[in-house]
Amino acid sequence: MENVLTCSANREGLPAPDEACFDLYGLLAKFEQQFDAVAKTHGLFLGVNVYKDTPRYFLGDYLRVNDILTNLVRYIISHLQDGGIFLNVYSSPLDQGYYRLDLIFTDSGIGIPEDQLNKIFQPEYQKTVSGHIYKNTPSLYRAKLITSLMGGDVSVKTTFGWGTRYSAYILMKCGVTTPYRYYN
Repeated sequence: MENVLTCSANREGLPAPDEACFDLYGLLAKFEQQFDAVAKTHGLFLGVNVYKDTPRYFLGDYLRVNDILTNLVRYIISHLQDGGIFLNVYSSPLDQGYYRLDLIFTDSGIGIPEDQLNKIFQPEYQKTVSGHIYKNTPSLYRAKLITSLMGGDVSVKTTFGWGTRYSAYILMKCGVTTPYRYYN
């Protein structure tokens, strides 16, 4: 599993993910506090739910996990006109002490037309909704790149008129309860 992460990082010309023990719950609390305030300035709300079986500590790249969350929520906020954003976080154990960590954002927007879904990961994609033109910042592109460096992916499913689900998953080891190098 480690070779997969290192090889995908090297293929992109970037360093392999930094492995440090971090508090996922602490990261999510800071994320919610920061982006709930940002969402409110846009007339939106943000909710975060961590499923009970999700470990608190992970051994992985704290900064990249934060970058994935930040890029996804910034993209959603910039394209959502009203309503809310929900983040559900859960994990599944894999082999060799690894976990699949799922970060699933759901918005209450109008959705994305099916014919435009393949384009949203392109850095310069523009879409028109109700006469407004939205230029895609590199947010989704960057989130997809970072998740691939961490052995994962980002996908988007939508029902036009009902909202959109942005699913990201990454692979990380479960951390110890007493971290040796702790990011909080």
